[in-house]
Amino acid sequence: PCPDLLPLEIEQGWVDDIAASLPELPDAKKARFIGDFGLTDYDASVLTADVDTAAYFEAVAEGRDGKQAANWTINELFGRLKRDDDKDITESPVSPAQLGGIIDLIGKGDISGKIGKDLFEIIYTEGGDPAEVVEARGMKQVTDTGAIEAAVDQGIANNPAQVEKAMENPKLAGWFVGQVMKATGGKANPRAVSSAVHKVLSAFDEICWTGVFPSTRAMRFAASPGISKVNASPAVSMVIPCPFATCAASTLASTSRKCGIASACP
Repeated sequence: PCPDLLPLEIEQGWVDDIAASLPELPDAKKARFIGDFGLTDYDASVLTADVDTAAYFEAVAEGRDGKQAANWTINELFGRLKRDDDKDITESPVSPAQLGGIIDLIGKGDISGKIGKDLFEIIYTEGGDPAEVVEARGMKQVTDTGAIEAAVDQGIANNPAQVEKAMENPKLAGWFVGQVMKATGGKANPRAVSSAVHKVLSAFDEICWTGVFPSTRAMRFAASPGISKVNASPAVSMVIPCPFATCAASTLASTSRKCGIASACP
């Protein structure tokens, strides 16, 4: 110890008060964002680059999925601000509450991610409450099973050649999903559409090929060994949706696939 300096005793309470008054430092905030919100190192670095950005993100992420909030903040908001004369986050015409509202609508299934991007642009340029804009402009996602199945039926009816290709290569089922989304203006629930398409195509393994595709059809199949594949009990008749007008082994479409229930067709 220096003989010219008197001993200095600092109370721990005073030190703690000073520490508590200091703002959260960038490295600590970055570590917290990674831990609390599950962000990548890169996203956490971008969102903690300055105090205003970090505060905006935290307001959006409150009570929501952190990764989704980060994606919308970084990809949609920051990208739009950059195109708009490289505006700062403090000049954003979209508030954290508005951006959070868009994320909530997607989470509830009211709109799809694609519609969400269109909605974001409307809110950015015109403002307003996201939920009210969706209602006023009829942007709500189509989730009605009947409407979706009808659109799928129409897509199947209009594209018999593509159906045969999809039967040979199941990955091509995505083509029908795209067609239905296009026909519904992107409003149909993508998961519901995909499920409906796969349901129809998988059922075709149990149905005769004829190449005739009316949009709606039902055929009554008598019980036969092949029916067991579609869960019919022996000696029980059942109605199965069928996209074909007629069904006969002699009129199968050009395919090596054999119909397992041809003998049951009327």
